[in-house]
Amino acid sequence: MLRFANAFKIRVHRYVTHLVRSCASTKSGELEVLEEALRAYTQPGNRCGNLKALKQLLDEFVRCCDPRKVHLCKEICRLAYVTGHHAQCADFYFSCCSIAHVALSDAVVNAAAYTLEPEYLRRCLSSIDSADNVKGPSFTEAPIVLRIFWHSTRCFVCIAHDIPSDAKLSTETGEADTKRGGERSGRAAEYRDISHEAFRLLRLPSNVVFDKWWYTSRRHVLYNRNDWGEAAIYEQYFSCLERHFGDKSAEWPNPYCLVSMMRSCSRAERWPLAHRYAEIAHKHLLRTDTPPDDALLQQCLSLFSSSSEDRKGALWFKQFRVVHRGYVPSVAVVHTVAKLAGEARDDSLAAWSLETLLSERQASPLSSRDIFPSLVALAKCHVKEFKKILRELEESELVELNEEEKLYLHLLYSRRSLYFQEDMVQHVEKHLTHVVGCLSRAGFTVRNVGLLLLAMQELEHVDFMRYYNIFKKELHADINATTSAQWLAVALEWAQKQPALKHDDYESLRNETHILLQQTESQRSLLCPQLTSKIGSRLAKLQRSLGKEVDVSAATENREGHGPLMRFTRQRRHLPRSRPPWDGWGVLPKPTEHYGTPVAYVKPLLRVSGGVFSTSECRATWGVN
Repeated sequence: MLRFANAFKIRVHRYVTHLVRSCASTKSGELEVLEEALRAYTQPGNRCGNLKALKQLLDEFVRCCDPRKVHLCKEICRLAYVTGHHAQCADFYFSCCSIAHVALSDAVVNAAAYTLEPEYLRRCLSSIDSADNVKGPSFTEAPIVLRIFWHSTRCFVCIAHDIPSDAKLSTETGEADTKRGGERSGRAAEYRDISHEAFRLLRLPSNVVFDKWWYTSRRHVLYNRNDWGEAAIYEQYFSCLERHFGDKSAEWPNPYCLVSMMRSCSRAERWPLAHRYAEIAHKHLLRTDTPPDDALLQQCLSLFSSSSEDRKGALWFKQFRVVHRGYVPSVAVVHTVAKLAGEARDDSLAAWSLETLLSERQASPLSSRDIFPSLVALAKCHVKEFKKILRELEESELVELNEEEKLYLHLLYSRRSLYFQEDMVQHVEKHLTHVVGCLSRAGFTVRNVGLLLLAMQELEHVDFMRYYNIFKKELHADINATTSAQWLAVALEWAQKQPALKHDDYESLRNETHILLQQTESQRSLLCPQLTSKIGSRLAKLQRSLGKEVDVSAATENREGHGPLMRFTRQRRHLPRSRPPWDGWGVLPKPTEHYGTPVAYVKPLLRVSGGVFSTSECRATWGVN
């Protein structure tokens, strides 16, 4: 299998290189040849791709003068940004802007910032339509301008903390260090100018001064890394306008602004702030005087899913359907609803998603890939007639499923069956004995194997480690570090529940855990801190249950904070909110309705019937001697 995969990658690499050279040899730079090379590079079998050949291909796209390349702008910019060719991403976007107006995307702004060249961010600001700038804080480009402001401030902070002060510049540093320090100071000044220009385009209220605003922003960037910093900048912008508009604060944010703000909170896992935005979004979506916005609706549903509130999201969408009875959602919205229904085990909502996709109100006929998410939701809900529905769809040629998709649906549907263990063991054994070395041909891909291992762990199957070792060996070339860590976490969970764990299995899991944690220690970005903390804590728990000495590496410590405490803070909103026993004895002053006025929280007296409790009465009430 590995030999076949390597040979296929070599053939794809040669084909892409040949097409790139043919592109370079063409005088007119024909767009068709370039697009063919792009399709060859992005096909599924070319995941590892040749980055050098891709860079040459992107350079040819930048030099191409064909006006039709504007239609490929979004796709090529996204590909260049994901593969790390940030300068080519920005250059191709600006070359398209010289032909026609193209909307500025987040990927282009991110790529322009990661080039570490201030000129790219400055050109991004100049590409924003000047007609939208006069609309103030509600104009459509506000999130993009805010993102440019965040990136320029972030770059300034990164440079400023490395700029040597005059006291550090001694004669021993030499002229080279002095010159380098001057260049960094000049670049920092350029980034400050870009931040000032972005601040001007935001059209904030007149009482907001740049110096004070920028000082707060720099502190947000300095003390909040990556996604947390972005969410903090969006919160600063939102809070400023919320104080300015007062009671009308729910009217100014347009759907595009709300989508960007909610997305930043989801990435940073700042759920309380995300729900503040979601409340305003719900008011927008439940209005009957305007049609609902698809992007905003999809983001609200995605927020329910990412914050583990699937049932609440399913109930809210049913309320939305009552308000907008004639609304025809887009395919992307239906897919999000199907995912929500599957996680919430809401069979009626899952059936609605399939009926909506198959209805005649759809603008164009849908493919099998478009219908598949609804089938996944029905399988998760364990609908009684699921197999009959699937058979009828296949007979009517509405869906065409391959072996991998059929096995995935079968696993999801049978997982809640009483006979799942006997069913799947026979199915797996049949392929392991006849198709060893070609598991992917039998449908056992990374997705299906992960689901199968999770189901076997829940059943506490005695042969779990046998299947675990076979699957890891056969699919070694297809799994990445994150997938391997997820499978290891499942295996450690299974080992904890075994009354008589074999010593060889324990040593195998222990060695694998230490190897993975050592790799994470050397490469901090290899795994997320939550997954590393989960693996370390499960190994420590297993060692304690077996009476072994806990030897988990320091790499398991969560760099973002204490692991269990961080998990509690992310899930604390799910705790029941009961009234405290002292509620009613005293009244806390309510926060003032006028923003900007300081609120004094006064410690209340415990009053009953107009009198004040004494110390002895308090002790008697609480049962304290």
